[in-house]
Amino acid sequence: LPKIINDYCSTLDLMPTILDYLKIEKNNPVDGISLLQKIVGDDRKVIEDRFLISETGGVTGPFPSPYRPNVYSCINYPWKLIYYTKTGKFEYFNINDDPNELNPLSYKKGTFKECYNKMMEYIFSNYRMESSEYYHRI
Repeated sequence: LPKIINDYCSTLDLMPTILDYLKIEKNNPVDGISLLQKIVGDDRKVIEDRFLISETGGVTGPFPSPYRPNVYSCINYPWKLIYYTKTGKFEYFNINDDPNELNPLSYKKGTFKECYNKMMEYIFSNYRMESSEYYHRI
């Protein structure tokens, strides 16, 4: 039966979950974690302190970018950092208190620095961009 998992998950968690379900040993490290304990009803916390990075490229809107991602986000629950590459603007939220992301917070709260560093590391390593192209001092 389908089950709703109320923790933050990623598509990267699919493979470890399937391997765990099929009892297949992983020979190499994989990104993501198994969600099998959550699926079978064990309420123990299996999703620990983690950083989830996402990217998107809008096809329409004020800054279309159909060929290259132009919006990145990093979630370290309950904190979420969003970066708009076209404007260089950052927005930072507590998504537990503000799930609709209407009230950006000060960068001094929560795990902003850690989210920022993880996001920049992801952008640079995946797109081999010059740091000056995306780097913005806060």
